[in-house]
Amino acid sequence: MNKLLLRIQALFKGAQRSTNAVPPPVQSPSEDVEVTVLIYGIYFTMTVFLAAALYVAFAVFIPGVTPPDTSCKGNREGECGEGKVCREGACVEEPILPACAAGGSCEGCVCLQPNRCDSAQVCQPPAQAVATCDKETSDFVKELLDYQTQCISNAGGETLSSCPADKVENFLLSHAGFDRLLKGFPSGLIFLFPANAPPTNVVEGEEGRGDQWPDEVTRKRYLDEARRLTKELKAAKHIVLVGRASQQGGTTQQNFAFAGARVRFARQILLDALAETRVERDETATKFIEFALGADRPLQFEFFQTYSYPAVTWSSQSVQDLSKALGKLGQNQPLARDERSKMNTLINRSVVIFVIPPECSRGS
Repeated sequence: MNKLLLRIQALFKGAQRSTNAVPPPVQSPSEDVEVTVLIYGIYFTMTVFLAAALYVAFAVFIPGVTPPDTSCKGNREGECGEGKVCREGACVEEPILPACAAGGSCEGCVCLQPNRCDSAQVCQPPAQAVATCDKETSDFVKELLDYQTQCISNAGGETLSSCPADKVENFLLSHAGFDRLLKGFPSGLIFLFPANAPPTNVVEGEEGRGDQWPDEVTRKRYLDEARRLTKELKAAKHIVLVGRASQQGGTTQQNFAFAGARVRFARQILLDALAETRVERDETATKFIEFALGADRPLQFEFFQTYSYPAVTWSSQSVQDLSKALGKLGQNQPLARDERSKMNTLINRSVVIFVIPPECSRGS
């Protein structure tokens, strides 16, 4: 026992002496440096692998966590979802305003074309006009029919493919009666299209399949608006379709191809809206007078101030953009240069459709 106590005392005395001693300098042998680098390397690698594993888990295995794709084309209805629109190829938050009621206030809503806000800020529908059937108009209708018959004959029975675009333009747009013809027949529509639509390689009747423009929701917009004019279209002696293309750097051939594709699309929509059986479709098709123009003599945006044809577009956003720009024109407010450019381009990606009643068609 005494020996054990002596031993403990000796240890404490040694510890006290050592506290006053100067510690030896710390040295870092090369082996220690290598080990330290290795440890940090392993730590960094594990961190990278952990981050990658978490990304895969959230992006693939956990539904609903994948960041949404915000890119868009702006050529379909509802492409960006509720409360968002497509601007410059990206979906951005921009609520669609409600449409103003006809005869209601223009405050807090959009007065959709063909309605217009008057000086009292009331959204007014266009005045009801009646077709005029004077001799000059009737003569021009006969010339239209004769010209189309010649084109079809030269093309071996195919429409739109024989008469060169420049000759069609010269006939229609330089003719003194063409402007009068549009004013004389107020029943009609104007189909407007996004850029490069419809595709020029789509077989008639195949629209809306797969990824082709339009999808069914977008196509239904055109179909529903055409059905609103069912009474006038069914009673028509002739239905004139004039397709156009915008000046977007395409060749004359490309522009003519797009104009032709738009006329074919409009014809298909009208047939689906007006006819249910094959016999009805064949009878309706005989009413069509079809022309495809190029882009050498573009229409101007002020077209909508002269003619009150309802504009049918591919989306709620596009018709609101059009109506807002027309509202500025109606209030004598200047359009920004890029806005006017967009609207002038839009009016030329179009098919103007107007109705010729039987009483205005002579000798046909």
